[in-house]
Amino acid sequence: MQTEKQFISSGQLQILVILFTCGSSILLIPPALIQAKNDGWISGIIGLMFGILIVLLYIKLSKVIVNKTIYEANEQIFTKWLGKFVNILYFLFFFFLSAQVLSNMGDFVTQSIMIETPKEYIHLLFLLPIVYGVKQGLEVISRLAEIVFPTFILLFVLFALLLLPDIELSHFEPIGESGIKNILHYSLPFLSLPFLEFIAFLILIPHVNTEVNVTKMMIRGSMIGGGLLVVLTIWVIGVLGVQVASMYAYPTFLLAKQINIADFLQRFEVLIAAIWIISLFVKLLITYYVSCAGICSLFSVKNVNLVALPMGIILWYLGNIVYPSSAYFTEFIKISLSYKLIFGIGMPLLTLMVIKVRKMKFPESSG
Repeated sequence: MQTEKQFISSGQLQILVILFTCGSSILLIPPALIQAKNDGWISGIIGLMFGILIVLLYIKLSKVIVNKTIYEANEQIFTKWLGKFVNILYFLFFFFLSAQVLSNMGDFVTQSIMIETPKEYIHLLFLLPIVYGVKQGLEVISRLAEIVFPTFILLFVLFALLLLPDIELSHFEPIGESGIKNILHYSLPFLSLPFLEFIAFLILIPHVNTEVNVTKMMIRGSMIGGGLLVVLTIWVIGVLGVQVASMYAYPTFLLAKQINIADFLQRFEVLIAAIWIISLFVKLLITYYVSCAGICSLFSVKNVNLVALPMGIILWYLGNIVYPSSAYFTEFIKISLSYKLIFGIGMPLLTLMVIKVRKMKFPESSG
């Protein structure tokens, strides 16, 4: 951890939540939701509602452990050595998640933009500023998110408006054809990506300089980010149709190629690429930061600078091998919900249960 505790504002927290929510989900959630066919947007709304409940669980836990990160609290809740074991599990979850996010970036760029470029070089180019950003600390990461956020929103709004005339309402008919069972089933990927990953914010929330707006900012950020993903899914279904969209790994990127204004303004796929890279960059900054914070907690290292670079080298290697192929990634996504439920719901509920059984109270730290 940093020698001196760093603080962020509640507004910066909201921006981090929005960008984290969108992150890799911008490209991965629409193809997952359209498995419910033309009812994919309904699955998205249901998934968002359940996702907010998960966020409320994390907010509840953050209020119970009062100004402590989940790493710091675990050693008190589960005793020192058992707490360290739990922290190792959390660290592995966050570090593997970082490798997944990095691999998502490499897969997208090498499959859609720079086809002949080796994935390893894309990862290295993307990872160098990530390591540098983590070395600068949470305050710098938050300020960066604050700076790029207006560009992210502007590009998203421009992207949506340019495609608005191409939406065909017939692509949504008949509503409810998939059946309630399928609609509910295909809302689950929305929980896996990104809401069950929100547990990372249990490391960031103690750094917010005011507790007054944390709940509001977390909920609002989740709803805005999730809402953007639902809108994107509606646009994919409305413009491309389910049959066409389901044939592509990245229908959102294909969507951008449909923009054509008077046969003059074309090739707008750079918009969706820029939107995704901005949000993915911030998400990887967060996941890698909490991974480094985990190592600092496990080995009592006071400065994250000492671990950021060596951990970055390991992350680069892991990112290159975590998904050997696109087929492997597709299969992995189907089973990832299982272990994310353990970390995202099971462990927080167990933590709250142990706190209640032991009747523990956490005194507020002076910061």
